[in-house]
Amino acid sequence: PDRDGAEEGAADPPGLVRGVRLVVLDEIHVLDGTARGDQLRLLLHRLDQVCRMRPQKIAASATVDDPRGLAARYLKNGRTVVVPGARSIKVRRFDGRDGSSMVDHLKKLADAGLRKILVFCNARRDVEVLSQAVEGRTPYRDAIFSHHGSLARSHRERTERQFLNAPMGVCFATMTLEMGIDIGSVDYVLLVGPPLDVPALLQRIGRGGRRGDTTRAGYVVDHDAEAFVMEAMFRAGVRGHLLTTPYAFRPGVLVQQALVHAGSQVRVEAQDLLNMMPPALRRDYDLDDMRAILDQLVQGGLLEKAMMGCCVLSSRSELKYDRGVLHSNISDDLTLDVVDRITGDVVGSMDTPDSSSVRLAGQNRDIVRADARRVLTDQTGMASEPKFRSHGIPGVSLRLARHVVEELGVAKDSVALFSSAGRIVLLHGLGALGAVLLKAAMEKLLGKKSVGSCNAYVLHLADRPTSLPPLDAASCRNMIAAREKSLWRLGVMGPFHRWLPENLRLESLEKALGLEDFLGLYQELRLEEMDPQSLRQPDIAAGLG
Repeated sequence: PDRDGAEEGAADPPGLVRGVRLVVLDEIHVLDGTARGDQLRLLLHRLDQVCRMRPQKIAASATVDDPRGLAARYLKNGRTVVVPGARSIKVRRFDGRDGSSMVDHLKKLADAGLRKILVFCNARRDVEVLSQAVEGRTPYRDAIFSHHGSLARSHRERTERQFLNAPMGVCFATMTLEMGIDIGSVDYVLLVGPPLDVPALLQRIGRGGRRGDTTRAGYVVDHDAEAFVMEAMFRAGVRGHLLTTPYAFRPGVLVQQALVHAGSQVRVEAQDLLNMMPPALRRDYDLDDMRAILDQLVQGGLLEKAMMGCCVLSSRSELKYDRGVLHSNISDDLTLDVVDRITGDVVGSMDTPDSSSVRLAGQNRDIVRADARRVLTDQTGMASEPKFRSHGIPGVSLRLARHVVEELGVAKDSVALFSSAGRIVLLHGLGALGAVLLKAAMEKLLGKKSVGSCNAYVLHLADRPTSLPPLDAASCRNMIAAREKSLWRLGVMGPFHRWLPENLRLESLEKALGLEDFLGLYQELRLEEMDPQSLRQPDIAAGLG
C-alpha cells in the first residue's frame, strides 16, 4: 500500500511514479521558454507532490543564457555547475543556396576528404528539396538522407541508423538533429541560412568534430547581408552572448492541465489548477484567474459545469482525451498521414496535397488516393515540393537584431536613417516584434503608401521622417491586440493559448514577445541621419531588407 492506503498499480496512476528518485532534464534549453517547457515545470511540481520522497533533478545544456534563472524554474534550491573549456571554431562561407550550388559545395567538401556531412536547414521544405537536388550528383552518390519532424518516427530512426553506419554520406536535417541523437562522428556541419538564434547556431555546429578540439563548420548564404548576420551570430556565440528573448510563462498550459485533470480525476475545480503551479508562478495568479479559465472552457464547450463549482469534460473533450491529443502541448493541427500503399507504413505527414506526386523522406511518391485522413502513395515518379504547416517559430529577438545593427556601426541609443539606391532606409534592429510595431506606427505617422517592407533589421520608406513615431505601452498593447492571432505563432504560445480569457491571453502574449524590453529600449532611441559611408559596411546595411 502507498502512503494514502491505495494499492500501487494501473488503477492508481500516481502510483506508477511514486517511486521515482531521479529526473534528468537533458538539453533543457530546447524546452525552456515554450509551452512544452512550462508544462514540464508544472509536471515536475506535481511529481514532487505525489512522490514518497522528492526526486533529485539534474538539468544539462551546453547553451544556457541565464543558468541561475533556468535552474530556478525547473529545480528546487538548484545549484549551478559551469564546466570550463570549449573547442575552437573554424568557419567558412559558401555562396549559393540552390540545388546546383549545394552540389558544388558538397563536391568541395568531399575533395577535402570529409566523409560525413550534416546539413542543417531552417525549413522542412528545404530538407526535401535540397536532398533531392544533390542525390546522385556528388561523390556521396545515393548516401543522401533527410530528417525532420514531419517524417514518421520509424523513418527518422531508420535515417539515424543508416547515417550512423554509412562510411560516408550527407544528412539534411532541421532542428530535429540539434540534440544529442547518436548519429556517429560528423566531420563537418553546414548551416543553410542563419539559424533561429545563437543557441541554435552553437548547438548545430557542436554536432561536428566531437572527437577533436576544433569544430569545423560552414555557412551557406545567398548574399553579403545574410553572411554578415551569420558572422555577427558567430561572434556573439564565441563571447558567450546568446541574445535570447527573456523567459515568460505561457499560461495556455493551464488549459491543457485542466482538461487532462478533468479526464483523469473525473472533475476539476479552480483550486486544483492553483495547486498545480509552483510557488514562483502562484505569485502572478490567483483563484479568480483559475475560475476565469474554467469559465472560458465551459463557454468554449470543452468543459461542462457540474455540482459544487466543479467542471467535467464535455463529450467533445472526452473524445480528444481518449485519443491522447490533450496530453501534450504539441499542436494538433490537421495534417494527413502519408502512407506507403504496398507496406502500409506511415512515411510522414503533410498538408493536403495539390498535385499528383510529392517528395517525402527523400523519396518521390505518386499519390494514388487522398481522403480526409491519409494520402495513399507509391514510391515512384517525379515529385512536387511538399507542403508543411508551421506550428510557430520565434522571430529574431530584439537583442540579436540590435547586436547586428550595432556591429554595423549604429550607436546603442540610435536608429540610422540613410538613402541607398534611391530608397530611404531606416536601420532599426528592433527585432520581430519591433518590426510589427514600428511599421504600424510609421504608417500612422506618414501614411500607408509611404511605408514599404519591414523586417527585424530595416524598414523601407518613401518619405523621410523627422523623428521616430511615438510609441507607449498603451499604443503597443492596442497594436498587439489588433494583430493578436497573427502574433500567436511568433510568441510560440502553444495550441491551448486561444482558450484563455482575453486578459490572460493578451498579457501572456505581450510578455512572451518581450514587449517590456522593447519599450525600455524604444523610449531611449533617437533617429540619427547618417551618411551610409559612415557605416562599417553600407551595402550590407541596405541589403538586410
